[in-house]
Amino acid sequence: MDSVLAALVPPLQSDSFLKSFPDQFFVHHGPLGRLGELADIPELGDVRALVRAFNDPVSVWYPDDEALEQRTYGKLLRAPDTIDYYERGALLQFNKVERWVSALEPVLRTLERELGIPSGAATCSLFASTVGGRVLPHFDTDPAFSVQLRGSKRWWVAPQTQVEQPLHNFVCGTPASLIGAYHDGPLPEGMPADAQEIEMRPGSVLFLPRGTLHATRSHADSLAVTFDLQFSSYAQGLAQLLSAELHRSPRFRRPLLGQRARAEDLDSLLADARRVIDRLARDPAAILEVLEPPLLPGPRRRYRRGEAAVDVRSRASGADPGWHVAVTDPRRGRTEIEVPPELVPLCRWIAAQRAPFEDRDLLANAAGLQRLDVQAIVEAFLESGALESNAAGAPALVA
Repeated sequence: MDSVLAALVPPLQSDSFLKSFPDQFFVHHGPLGRLGELADIPELGDVRALVRAFNDPVSVWYPDDEALEQRTYGKLLRAPDTIDYYERGALLQFNKVERWVSALEPVLRTLERELGIPSGAATCSLFASTVGGRVLPHFDTDPAFSVQLRGSKRWWVAPQTQVEQPLHNFVCGTPASLIGAYHDGPLPEGMPADAQEIEMRPGSVLFLPRGTLHATRSHADSLAVTFDLQFSSYAQGLAQLLSAELHRSPRFRRPLLGQRARAEDLDSLLADARRVIDRLARDPAAILEVLEPPLLPGPRRRYRRGEAAVDVRSRASGADPGWHVAVTDPRRGRTEIEVPPELVPLCRWIAAQRAPFEDRDLLANAAGLQRLDVQAIVEAFLESGALESNAAGAPALVA
């Protein structure tokens, strides 16, 4: 599958889909074979095989009145303990499946590149249900692709206007304390009578924008995956940027002492904050550069090779020879970093670099690797002196 996005969205071309992404609902029914290796991953075709491989908690959706009253709808269980619920009609939700099914990593990274979103923004969930398994009306904060792999499932889909751009998921009929922090109006009570009804069968794909109201019921044993796309809001990005800029001033780093804070101090601080906002507004291109989500955890960074000598080699002694990276730095001395075999090519790539590079270059040479593993290797190289870095893109807007 050369292009994940092109396989998901026919008959549209990828660029046509991207013009309305991520705000336009989409559905297409086509042959499962067009999805290539995604349809052939063993753990995605057999819920028991996935249970054996999966080592995180699993959400169990058993939507009867008792489950809602006792607030056990969506409870978390160990994967081996979920099969009995599954056989009794519960829907099982496995999140971040790529942590345990490595064949999904290149699919997710390719989709991210094609959508133009940061590496790590896309994750995979799998939903497994028997005949009659259902999910109650709800909406999610993350936009997502849903791909039907086995069996059939009926969806009911409708736009909802009560909560635009929600920051939290919501199941109709349950408390909404988190949403109440930023929304004072009514909430959806269920699916409207004019909801669109869609029969998903193997090869069907739909894209749900953030906040789309939906419910499902399986008419045969069903397996479906979703590619969930996780984004920060403009408010979160701007608040983080403004906080970083304000903290450049010692006045804003002073402790806040509650009742001892004086009104005249607050007036002066607010005036300074307005001046900072005015400065930020003069250079919107720089702001957008900073607001671009990081590709790796922490601030976006640029890297260059340090003065340390780096030697990547196998350790031939012992029952498990393994691999290690020997770093010899003139200031810090010698450091030994043990690495698993799958990270050896990335370590060698880093060691061979002579020109500066960024997170984007790093991840382009880390296809199929877990993002946290990449981050761990980068941090180890930084601590040993093999790499040096600086935060990328932050404009110095406050004196």
